[in-house]
Amino acid sequence: MSGEASRNLDLIRRLSKESHTGLAFSYKALKRFEFDYKKALDYLNSDEFKNSIHFFR
Repeated sequence: MSGEASRNLDLIRRLSKESHTGLAFSYKALKRFEFDYKKALDYLNSDEFKNSIHFFR
């Protein structure tokens, strides 16, 4: 695995653990915000995100 891919995976795992979301949600949030960790974390903790996944519960 390349260095960048390894760093991204570490970032995804850290975000998943801190936000209490799955890896897929963490990856998609990071991708949406161009791998800006703080913006992705804020989004995953926001009501906007929580309301958007309410449909799947």
